[in-house]
Amino acid sequence: MRKMAQVFAVFALLVAFSPRAEASPILVSADATVAGGLFAGVNFGDDDGRGGLLSGRDGSAIFGPYRFYLMFALPLFAPETVISAATLQGFYNDDWDTFDDRTHSFYQAPTNWTESTITWNNQPGSTGGPLAVFDARQATPGTFQSWDVTSTVNTAYLQQMLLFSLLFRADNEALGVAPVINNNLEYFASREFLSGARAFRLDVEVAAVPEPGALLLATGLAGVVWLRRRRGR
Repeated sequence: MRKMAQVFAVFALLVAFSPRAEASPILVSADATVAGGLFAGVNFGDDDGRGGLLSGRDGSAIFGPYRFYLMFALPLFAPETVISAATLQGFYNDDWDTFDDRTHSFYQAPTNWTESTITWNNQPGSTGGPLAVFDARQATPGTFQSWDVTSTVNTAYLQQMLLFSLLFRADNEALGVAPVINNNLEYFASREFLSGARAFRLDVEVAAVPEPGALLLATGLAGVVWLRRRRGR
C-alpha cells in the first residue's frame, strides 16, 4: 500500500509540473433564481435585487424556498489534456437575517434549462451529491468566495461536455423555529447585477497528460524510494 501511495505521489508531482496553460476565467453564461410557493411558476432570470441570486427560506411560509442555477461553457476538449484545476468564484453580496444563517451546497445539474424560462416548477434538479459547501455563519457579505470543483469539472471535460451547470441550495430548506418571520436568505451577484462585474466565474487550467515514459519514470522512482526505506529498516 505504501509503495502504491508513493507511485501516485510522484505521478501527482509530474502532473503538477507538466506544461500547462495559464488559468482562464470563464464567466457564467446563464444564471437564475427559482422560488417555490406562490412564485413557483415565475421566472427570475433577469433579477438583480440585492445581488440577484438567492438561496434559503422566506420565513413567511408563503414564498420559497429559493435556489439558484449557474451555467458555464467549458473549454473545447483537446486530446491528451486534463483540467488540472478548476475554481468556482462568486461574490457574496448580502445576508438577510443573520440569526438563522445556514449551510448551502453546490450540486452538478443537468444543462437542459435556460435563463429566460427556468422556474421552480420546471427546474432540472441535481445530479449526484454535494460538490462544495458554503457556510453563511462563517462568511462576510461583500466578499468573494471560492470553491474547488476540479474533479467534477475535469470529469465533464473528459466526457467532452460543452456546458457545465450547477445548482446552489440550502442544506436545510425548512422554516425556522423562532422568531415567526425568519428569513434565512443568502444573496450572490448575478450577471445582471452591476453589469456583471461581480458575476460567478470558473477559473480553469488545462494541463497536458504526462507521457507514458514519464509515468514509468515515476513508478521507478517510487520503487527506489520504497526499497531504500525497506533496507533502512
